[in-house]
Amino acid sequence: MNRFQQFCRPPWLWLFFCFFLLFDGRALGADSMEMEPEIDAGISAESVPESVEMKVETITITAVSGKPVIDGHVDEKFWDQARSFDIGIELFPERLKPAGVKTEALVAATKTHLYVAFIAHDPNPEKIRSALRERDATKYDDYVSIIIDPSGAMARKFEFRVNPDGTLSDLIQDTISDRYIYDWDAEWTGKAQRTDFGYTVEMAIPASSLHVPDRDLDKNSRGLVILKRCYPRNLFQLLGTFFFFKRPIEGVDNVAGILSSLETEEQDGEKDNFLPDKLSVTPHYIYYFNEERGIGGHFEQVKDQDENSLGFDAEYQFSTSTSLSATINPNYTDVEADIARQSINNPFSVFQPEKRQFFRSVTEYYSSLIPVVYTRNIVNPRLGLSFVADSGVNAFSAFASDDRQTQVIIPDNLGSDTTELLDSSYSGAFRYRQTHANRASDITGTLRVNDIYHNATLNYSGLLNFGPDDAFRYHLSYSDSKYPKKFAEDMCGEAGCVDEIPEDPCPLGDCSVNAQVLRVDYGDRFDGHAVQARYKHDGPKSLYWLGYEQSSPGYRADLGYLKGIDKRALYYAYGKKWYLKTPLDDGQGNSRIRSYILGKYMRSYEYDDLLENSVSAWLEFRGTYQSIFRVGYRYQERAVNRVDQATLDTGDNAPLFDERYVQWFFETSPRRDWKFHFDGRLGDVADATNMVLGYMVELKPRLIYRVGPLELTAGGEFRDYLLDDETLYTEQFLSFSVLFKNSQRFSHRFLYLDNLTKRDSGRWISDELERELERVFEYTLICEPVESWKVLFGFKGGYDHESDIDEGDFTDRELYFKIEKSL
Repeated sequence: MNRFQQFCRPPWLWLFFCFFLLFDGRALGADSMEMEPEIDAGISAESVPESVEMKVETITITAVSGKPVIDGHVDEKFWDQARSFDIGIELFPERLKPAGVKTEALVAATKTHLYVAFIAHDPNPEKIRSALRERDATKYDDYVSIIIDPSGAMARKFEFRVNPDGTLSDLIQDTISDRYIYDWDAEWTGKAQRTDFGYTVEMAIPASSLHVPDRDLDKNSRGLVILKRCYPRNLFQLLGTFFFFKRPIEGVDNVAGILSSLETEEQDGEKDNFLPDKLSVTPHYIYYFNEERGIGGHFEQVKDQDENSLGFDAEYQFSTSTSLSATINPNYTDVEADIARQSINNPFSVFQPEKRQFFRSVTEYYSSLIPVVYTRNIVNPRLGLSFVADSGVNAFSAFASDDRQTQVIIPDNLGSDTTELLDSSYSGAFRYRQTHANRASDITGTLRVNDIYHNATLNYSGLLNFGPDDAFRYHLSYSDSKYPKKFAEDMCGEAGCVDEIPEDPCPLGDCSVNAQVLRVDYGDRFDGHAVQARYKHDGPKSLYWLGYEQSSPGYRADLGYLKGIDKRALYYAYGKKWYLKTPLDDGQGNSRIRSYILGKYMRSYEYDDLLENSVSAWLEFRGTYQSIFRVGYRYQERAVNRVDQATLDTGDNAPLFDERYVQWFFETSPRRDWKFHFDGRLGDVADATNMVLGYMVELKPRLIYRVGPLELTAGGEFRDYLLDDETLYTEQFLSFSVLFKNSQRFSHRFLYLDNLTKRDSGRWISDELERELERVFEYTLICEPVESWKVLFGFKGGYDHESDIDEGDFTDRELYFKIEKSL
């Protein structure tokens, strides 16, 4: 045992952390140590804090004439008609403190667009942190944004950002599911210009991207607008101001009524260019050459992928709140590059982001506490249709897709796996949402079906806002399913492998079945239910959080991302926050210290056996040099697998391991041209594959360096798992990427991945290779040479080395070309 192991084992260290954490912290998701900073002031139209000694205006913005040229220069006469706002409040790290820099925002509306301009002053413009980036990559930059909550209920907020170099970013803050949706891409335009006093920005947001209701039964209700500036220097600061706007009242011109109008308008002698384009079509052609082979074999084209395909994305806008979209042969190969990788000690399927444009717009309407819609399960669709009617107060959406493949996540309470079959299937979902001043509720249904299989869910979920810092969320779900035998055979690897389930005992590592095979339960229909409820308080000085979830053994959500079933779990958190000045803060503001405890207690639903009982204590500093340092100590009793694989029984069949480890997250950016991350974990961790308790050393460094149009990123994940002071396995994941973007029209990306896994085959319980090496080389070009045209080109090579034959070779080669034209 080394000295660090000896240091971590004594109970006094754990007691010290617990004692300290009783006085401070912040609520987190139950299994997440990542926390988003407070992105905006959590204020709904009916719940302004009484302690705020300021007047929050409720305003009306009347229609203006003309339209600006969106070039980032805020010097046209058009802006003389706009309403001016001073962004004079700090929102983070301290709430409602006077801002340290001057920012002016201008807001104007026509019958077709909302126009917003920002004049951002900076005492040291040379310190601005910004560059040309890929879309949605502005999180740590200087930027300005507008956030719109059309209903005023704080259920969904739409944010539009522009950095000083004109990079666009948009996202949805979905309060019902407590998630930030970066996959969403709206149709809008923004430009920026650097100046000697800072920078200026102009935005043009079409009415269809704002979701402002065109009618409302409650004429006293109001929407919310937040104007925001991100100002990252020694400290990361968010500045803002907010106002309410009246919703449509018959006979009164105001911002909502203007934005929902469908009348054409003569402006400066020519028609507006948005309204006539109710139909937008983007056809594309794809050439995808993808050949694979075993080491020493012959290359063959992957059979389930076409070399040539034609397709399109289309949308018809009936009104600013109603639209019909369609897609044929969507494809995400061009953006598949650096996807998440999974450690061999992670028994759950990895979540992957959605990149296909049609499905990115679908995700806007289906985020929920239990993620029952996860469009990456739709692998290779021929056709997709989506309908949306969103008045802000009431919204109905539905989509359907015809998929050439069937991919289903098979869940268990100790892990999950994915079955992928070359059988076509149909998927669809609908959702009806109703939003009020301080609450929202919705009904969602999903369906996946083919000739021998079906899964359907019916869901009711909602949100209650009790104030700016307190919310209660809930989700009730019921499912009905019928699985084919093919699912089980795919889980155990061969046809006929489930004809005779092995008799007990069938030990781990020497059994043809596992929990996922048994969870298929093929043949007869089966049903189940799931429940989640969460109460969360997150204020300027304290936080507390309480959650409960349960799911029966028969519950499935095959269109969604279901991480576990057959469980009951209670989550809790408590903490406090302090603010202080440090000598390195340069008088800009205050840093923040936060401490908190997190707990989880989970039992199996069917057998009522303990599966996990954990408590962790965390201390976090967020401030100087844009630094975040979070360190914690975690103790948990946890079941990781079953001894006898031929039964789902837990109890003595799933023994508990006592895990104790220190975990940390560190990020800093003392200079605008580089950022450094260093995460890690050290301590006793159970291994699910071998059912042993060993010592884990996990280190995850990452460096990002930016110079001019170049962005260089180097990172790694290193894990050593020691059992009886000898290495049981080692993982080394290395990545290096170069992004070159010197204009908005061209970007080049080079990527190199090196993944190495080594196992002690003499002690490894299952039949796995002693050494596996995979290398990937990739180049991608994204080109928009002229307006409305887009070209994507890429090639990829893969190298594998297998220790059983002690040979390596290039086993994968791909060439990708896509051209599309917006009509």
